[in-house]
Amino acid sequence: MMNPYQSPRMEHFRHRIPPLYYLLSPFLLPKWLLWRFDVWCEEHAVGIRIREFFYKLTLPIRSVWSFLQAWAESRSYKKLLIASPVLIGAFVGFTVYFINANKNRGQAFDGYYESALEAMGQGDYKQADFLFAKLIHHPSYQDNDQVTFRAMLAANANGNVTRAKALRDKLLDEREYEPAKRWVAENAIKRGQLTQQEADALLAMARAMVEEHPDASYAGYWKMTLARLLLSVKKPLDAVEVLKGEEKLEPEAWLLLAQAYQAAGDSEMSKRELREMVDYLGRFDPQNDRYIREKVEGLATLAGLSLDQEESRQLMEEAVGIIEGKRQLAIDRSTYDAWLSEIRLRLFRLLLQMNEPELRVEAFQHLEKVIQAREPNYRVGEALNGVIDTSSGYSLLTGQIMEVVVRSGGSAAHLAMALDAWVGGNRSKTEFHLKLARAIHPNATVAARYAATSAARSSDPNQLDLNLFRGDNRSTYQRSLDLLGLILVVDPEQSINVAFDRCYIYSLRQSWSEVINLLEPNIAQFKGQDLVQAYEWLMRANSQLGEEDNAEVYQRAMLGAMQKLKDK
Repeated sequence: MMNPYQSPRMEHFRHRIPPLYYLLSPFLLPKWLLWRFDVWCEEHAVGIRIREFFYKLTLPIRSVWSFLQAWAESRSYKKLLIASPVLIGAFVGFTVYFINANKNRGQAFDGYYESALEAMGQGDYKQADFLFAKLIHHPSYQDNDQVTFRAMLAANANGNVTRAKALRDKLLDEREYEPAKRWVAENAIKRGQLTQQEADALLAMARAMVEEHPDASYAGYWKMTLARLLLSVKKPLDAVEVLKGEEKLEPEAWLLLAQAYQAAGDSEMSKRELREMVDYLGRFDPQNDRYIREKVEGLATLAGLSLDQEESRQLMEEAVGIIEGKRQLAIDRSTYDAWLSEIRLRLFRLLLQMNEPELRVEAFQHLEKVIQAREPNYRVGEALNGVIDTSSGYSLLTGQIMEVVVRSGGSAAHLAMALDAWVGGNRSKTEFHLKLARAIHPNATVAARYAATSAARSSDPNQLDLNLFRGDNRSTYQRSLDLLGLILVVDPEQSINVAFDRCYIYSLRQSWSEVINLLEPNIAQFKGQDLVQAYEWLMRANSQLGEEDNAEVYQRAMLGAMQKLKDK
């Protein structure tokens, strides 16, 4: 290292350009001090060690400095001076671009928002939850209530309970977002069985919405919601008071008012409101375009309240005609099918109660259509059991059932004969009619399964089983299990469903070890959603038996199977 003031360049400046030499001299002072330190180190042993230490310590810095120095010495400064306007312009341009890009950074997240909405539309809630989690923390979206609401829906659908709850609390408590309150109320009413604390909180929220926003566009909705909540907590008179305060009721609220009167025990007022509503809809909506649900429910409820069997029949047949007319024009018929099944089951019971041969045939024709639906109503099992149950009010003798079989046939009549034979202990006759019923329609064995589980459900484990006193050594509980075994012989394709039916019947008697013994050895037979359900039963059974470690294993397996279904 040499004295920086005696370098060739500085000597050149000192002799040729003295002002520049004196201008640069102060800047060379640190380097001169380093030179003096280096000289001292060469003259002393300690200094040599210090110099070696600093040499190693400063090696990275000196490498960078040497590079920069070599670069600077190789530059043509005249060309750099000429190019400086271009360099300055580029620097300014990039600066402006950076500022604008950050200023409108929210626009860059529009793609995230659109992708999140698309994922929700496709049912990919995991992806939607992931994208919304990014959006709600960005300044452009964090105060957007609509985005936060959709993020809550995605998190809830994805099972992300922690995030869903945090977003829900924010929307309800901080933002006072009405759609979120509506969503919470709707889900609570749909779920039913509210705890006292939940019911009180929902009632307080609904009352606040009614009282604080009387002129809002959603005021009518919240009055109805308040009435529905009051009905759910067994306060029908309070619900009537809320609804009667309206000058003009919409059909949905009108129907709710009639139901509130019915719940309060005032059948006459309920029938009066229902008749007025049905007459009004006949004039206001004659084609049943807007209020078909209200009209059908009104007719069905009115039929149930009427003491005149013929009037009840006419009202329910009118409801059936309305639903069938709309069903023929619908693309998605599932809702109409469900309505038709409910009305036809009521008609079935009513027509049998009227106790006429012609009406019995007509009753079984209605039950036949319920069985042959795409998804048979599970109540068909209760209806079939009622045919052979003398306490049902519409039971038939064996000869009366046979008369229907002879006159019209049908899987429903053969199922009734099968159950009648089963109660009588005639296995071969039961199997014969089950096979005939299945030959007429494959859903017959589904209906028979529903009858078996319905019979088991109606058997109170805390009461004596009268079957044992009739000379039958099988309880209703055991007869239901045996019937499922016979159904499996007739229709082996029902094996998975029969297994779950048996689990349900075991659960009624808290026979959780039977559930485990049934499912564990056969778990490899289950696939897809059936596998999820099997794991859920095993998790529940182990939990009930106090085997928490096993329950956790099956819970993880269930969640893994659910995730695989989502990923498909």
